[in-house]
Amino acid sequence: MLNKKTAFPLVVLAILACFLTWQSLENPSLVIPSAGSAGASNATPEEIRQNAKTVGANELGQVPVFSYHQIDYDQSPLSRTPEEFRSDLQELYDRNYVLISLSDYITGSIDIPAGKSPAVLTFDGGSPGQFRLLEQQNGGPVPDPDSAVGILMDFSSKHPGFGHTATFFANAEPFGQPQYLQDKLQMLNQWGFEIESQDFDLTQFKRIQVFADNGRSSLVNWLDRISGSRYVSDGRNDTTAVPGGWEKYAKDEPGKRLVTYTREEPYRTPAKDLLSSNARGVHVSFAWAGSTERWNEVLALVDSAKLNTVQLDVKDETGRIGYGSQVGMAVDTGAGESVMPVNERLKDLKDRGVYSIARIVVFRDPFLAQARPDLMVRASDGSPLAGGVWVDPYSKEVQDYNLALAVEAYQLGFDEVQLDYIRFPEGLTAETALYNSKTGSDTRGRVDVIADYLSYSRSVITWDRPFSATVFGFMSIALDDQGIGQRPERMAPFVDYLSPMSYPSHYGPGNYGFDNPNAHPYEVIDASLKGFQSLVESSGCRLRPWLQGFSMGQPPYGRDEIRAQINATEDNNINTWLLWNSGVSYQAEEIAE
Repeated sequence: MLNKKTAFPLVVLAILACFLTWQSLENPSLVIPSAGSAGASNATPEEIRQNAKTVGANELGQVPVFSYHQIDYDQSPLSRTPEEFRSDLQELYDRNYVLISLSDYITGSIDIPAGKSPAVLTFDGGSPGQFRLLEQQNGGPVPDPDSAVGILMDFSSKHPGFGHTATFFANAEPFGQPQYLQDKLQMLNQWGFEIESQDFDLTQFKRIQVFADNGRSSLVNWLDRISGSRYVSDGRNDTTAVPGGWEKYAKDEPGKRLVTYTREEPYRTPAKDLLSSNARGVHVSFAWAGSTERWNEVLALVDSAKLNTVQLDVKDETGRIGYGSQVGMAVDTGAGESVMPVNERLKDLKDRGVYSIARIVVFRDPFLAQARPDLMVRASDGSPLAGGVWVDPYSKEVQDYNLALAVEAYQLGFDEVQLDYIRFPEGLTAETALYNSKTGSDTRGRVDVIADYLSYSRSVITWDRPFSATVFGFMSIALDDQGIGQRPERMAPFVDYLSPMSYPSHYGPGNYGFDNPNAHPYEVIDASLKGFQSLVESSGCRLRPWLQGFSMGQPPYGRDEIRAQINATEDNNINTWLLWNSGVSYQAEEIAE
């Protein structure tokens, strides 16, 4: 057995309903294991560092603990078929994971080769499909090859080094077939599985429920989400190897040396995640940021209102870009305008430690629609829909244009990119609108198009950078996509944050039980966030709401209404929010606590 390493976690798992999700670290007091296999004892410090860099070691990273219920052909939401379970194992193997036991995870004893990542499998309830025995004509019973145990044993034999260990939380008579109970328990013990009673203290760790999540395994969604901060071993038992920016989270241990190496490419660090999870700021248009005097007002507001974030428009509702973008379509159409000195503005924010979010308005783009009429969305009679302000969400050209702007924003130095108007146009006329880029072979619905675009965008942006998207506030109570292609649960797996625009003034009589929702800002935001949370919690996506910083209807909005929304957000254990006022008209005394 190797010496133990311990490390502070970057992510704390929280149980919500029957699904369990990861949340960002805000309390580094809990301990997760961190260890590696023994390496060459005569290696020089530089060789050790280079090895850690080569394999991308991060022994303070995240270790996923997955929870399964039934492995069978049952149609229940928490059931995985044998084929689906095999697919989950293949996914882990293909991503360089190996299985470790729950006890090794809890005690901190992780013995895995360099470049590998640990994962833990657990099974609840003791259902028959977890471990079923089949009678042989000649000889004793053998594991059903379609039961979890049979699948694990077979997969392990075909994939050396992957392992087959798992922990079963069993009831009084687990796995059915009571005549074989003692045989099964002996087999599991002999083969290296773990069995715990149902009253085992589950508070020692948190788990991710595996289920079919809109056509994908939730295991796949989670492996994607933690890919930028997963545990990766350096293959040694005498070091704790981490990329730069993680070292302050390491715990001093006798006989263990901290190894830090430099990564050139962008990557997640605890400090960056902490900034994004506590971002509190305001919307600023690029026209406003173009004026030195007005920009200084923004910086003064940040100080006086105790904000730490500025959301700055890159491409707004006009389709114009606030600086001289070098993206091909922006150059070809002349969309870029030298309105604001973007590099200077970002430097001002960086110098003050202010988190910067680039807002890119995607499919509402009147400038591009006029410059490229072939990309314009048209009504069924061929006329420009809504005056010609929408471009085709099916168009790969439109999608790539906005994605290129997002990549450029990161290269400029923005901490995060947020996509807005990532939807189809609304209204009855839009339901029969014409989309030139939609081919006959494309049978996707609008929800699929939006989810696919976010998935595609994330694959380019990668999970090493914070990425978010806005969503209509009404989607927390709507039963469908309202014709615009937005469903929070379909969007959530691909973004760090969803930002509901739950402005109280935008709800009608009867919504949330109020004749005038605008007069109940706390209650509306509270109910909206609870609704959204129930939709996205299983994905690990977090919420960062847009709050109403403007007046629309009665009563007019001032300090009481703004603070009520902020309080509702924070009462839901959400420490990040953005305040919207299209005219960039904010008063510090209306925001500050």
